[in-house]
Amino acid sequence: MASRPRPPWRGPRPGATELIGRETDLARLTGLLADHRVVTVAGPAGCGKSALALAAARRVHAGYADGVLSVDLAVARTPEDVTREIRRLLRLPERGGLPRLLADRHLLLVLDNVDHLTDSCAGLVDDVVQVGRRVSALVTSREPLGLAYESVWRLPPLPALTTGPDGVRGMPAVQLFARRAAQARPGFEVSAKEVGTVAVICGLLDRLPLAVELAADRMADESLDELLRRLDDPLTALRRPGRRGQPAHQTSLSAALQRSLDCLTPAERWCFVRLGALPRLFGLDEVDRVCGAAPWWRLRTSVVLDGLVAKSLVTVRHHAGRPTYAMLRTVHQFAARLLAGELGQYGTAPALSGRVG
Repeated sequence: MASRPRPPWRGPRPGATELIGRETDLARLTGLLADHRVVTVAGPAGCGKSALALAAARRVHAGYADGVLSVDLAVARTPEDVTREIRRLLRLPERGGLPRLLADRHLLLVLDNVDHLTDSCAGLVDDVVQVGRRVSALVTSREPLGLAYESVWRLPPLPALTTGPDGVRGMPAVQLFARRAAQARPGFEVSAKEVGTVAVICGLLDRLPLAVELAADRMADESLDELLRRLDDPLTALRRPGRRGQPAHQTSLSAALQRSLDCLTPAERWCFVRLGALPRLFGLDEVDRVCGAAPWWRLRTSVVLDGLVAKSLVTVRHHAGRPTYAMLRTVHQFAARLLAGELGQYGTAPALSGRVG
């Protein structure tokens, strides 16, 4: 009996190497795809959202008769760019509404890097899954789409601790660094004396996969001690030439964070920059102190902070009814650099003009 043909996969595929430290996230995300038709992987810049989403899509690929349609929207600029790319990959006619053309498909639609087109992609996904009852969507973004029936998986940096027998060497970020450094410098191995230094490097980079890989790339012609000294300023140190098929925002830590900044409203940007004047852990009263002069138009500071939390630039925990906010080290350094730039240019941080909402 002839075997059933494998469903097609159109668009970017998962990487050739296995994910490190994401076994739990991958299992949970796969489970969400079984129970929900719209799932968003949300998290900070460089945490590995795209890699996780594509790995999950690979796991469930065989369950969709019309396969997986993977669309990288990193360079898309308009809603028309999104629909045009989908039509191109599926070889659909230019005429006719996209939801109607997909109505009879049994398909997983992966929309990757939708950060700058969240509203338009939310509308597209809503239309497609409402009309096409067998179409599901998996999205990656700094923030959720905001659909009522959307399930959101918040992806944090790689875990700090390991329960395995290898101790520090078993930390996922350390393993990722070692693998990537061996690609940059064939034959490189992390010795017992060096593993502590590698763990420190990964910690300084918040255990963000993109930042860890950028740092490991420098091992092609640097020592660990030289790399560690460079990380006093990781936003400048962590850069690499663009690679084939690689989005521009993944060529440096600064570019990845700048992309997050570009997705903010004027009020959110105002607040984010001034958070660089605070410690990485802070309360609402401290934010009011540095942002209180902002000419919000009927807008409270807590509302603006909610936007920064939604867009994965700030995290929040509630204790005894009071919120405590935190920023990753690299994100905080980025905010502090922006603030220093404003102070250097104007002598004081300029006011935000006009009404913001």
